[in-house]
Amino acid sequence: MAHLSFNRVCILKVDEVSTNLNLLMLRRSSALILSPLKRLTMASQVIKKDGTKQSFDSEKIRKSITAAASRADLSEERKNEVIEQVVASALQLAEQKEEIETRELREKILSELDVVEPSISDAWRKYDQEKKEV
Repeated sequence: MAHLSFNRVCILKVDEVSTNLNLLMLRRSSALILSPLKRLTMASQVIKKDGTKQSFDSEKIRKSITAAASRADLSEERKNEVIEQVVASALQLAEQKEEIETRELREKILSELDVVEPSISDAWRKYDQEKKEV
């Protein structure tokens, strides 16, 4: 049984998880409310450039962004802020799909970094270029 509190709203229990609709029982004061939620699934597979498939691992996304951020001249606080924002954006994209291509994830991450903190996207692209030259 899941139990989390959000501003006097308490999530009591996740009932059946279906592919179309998930219902949470929410208790507020004495009223019981059933509320539809977005799909609680995430892409289970990542399709690599060569066509092979791997299990989706959100930690790889975080590690990639963190590695690029480490090459940017920013405060640790700013790096962490950007990492959290961009990881959330990438995961939001992955939540919409059963499978996702690494190319699509990379494009989403870099376009988000271009807006949020271009120095990190520049560091990512510079690393990619150096890797190609080796």
